[in-house]
Amino acid sequence: MSKTPVYLITGFLGSGKTTFIRQSIGHFSGKNKTGIIQNEFAPASIDGKELKRITGKDFDILEINNGSVFCVCLLSGFITSLKKFVMKYQPDILLIEASGLSDVMSVGEVFNSPELQEHIFLAGTICIVDAGHFMKIENLMPRVRHQVMIADHLLINKTDLNPGHRDILAKIEAINPFGKKYLTTYCDVGLDEIFQPMPVPSWKKLSVFTETPGDAGRPEVRSAVFRSGRPLNSEHLDEFVRLVASKSYRFKGMVWLSNEKTYSIQAVFDDVQYTEVERFDRQTELIAVGKDINIKELKSIYGYYSKV
Repeated sequence: MSKTPVYLITGFLGSGKTTFIRQSIGHFSGKNKTGIIQNEFAPASIDGKELKRITGKDFDILEINNGSVFCVCLLSGFITSLKKFVMKYQPDILLIEASGLSDVMSVGEVFNSPELQEHIFLAGTICIVDAGHFMKIENLMPRVRHQVMIADHLLINKTDLNPGHRDILAKIEAINPFGKKYLTTYCDVGLDEIFQPMPVPSWKKLSVFTETPGDAGRPEVRSAVFRSGRPLNSEHLDEFVRLVASKSYRFKGMVWLSNEKTYSIQAVFDDVQYTEVERFDRQTELIAVGKDINIKELKSIYGYYSKV
């Protein structure tokens, strides 16, 4: 069975995640078999039947309530449930709507799981930002900053309710300079751009969603998400990033350095970009996606460049 690309959808409570899910369902309907994972802290979330009634589309859904699926206490059960869901329905694409209170970096425990490595890979992260409330909560909720920090695409939503949303755009740019930003109302955005197939080597052009004769279908991809409270030696930042990037299709995140600076990095093969960002905590948080990515090796490489 080909691996299923997974898109993680984050955002604080009420930002518009479910609205984005509804539009995504319509986007893939008739083209791809869609799976939805909804996670809420409340004992009941939007019922799957109601979501199907609203969209009028067919999809498979797994609802998990009473806590974040990325909490350690629930992680093992979620991994088992997710594996069963993927094997049973075999979706072409899987959207995970994380609780607005989730610490998204803990999703790494899911994609690093040996049980899931052969079934799914992290194809992208999408963060929905509430333009009406972001400036009030981003200093109070570190998890909101994490959601922004790690996103590939950021929808600054509900801009009609906040004429001064440009200050939010500047703030988000400072936290995540490489993620693509979109000013939206009702999450109205071009989904073809959001759900672009991930980059692959030029000698092997593969589509994430289709299989063609003589081709291998979806790329053989692994995901590794890594967090460390140990700073990287600042003199070896470029050496570290280029070594990991050489093994990756995509490599991104934040690196905390021994000189107390924090850099945002974005690498696609040998195209590597850096920019210094405002430090919000002393953490390195990285995502690597590629054919030969291995979480143990990533930890080992980081450990070496933290000491040299």
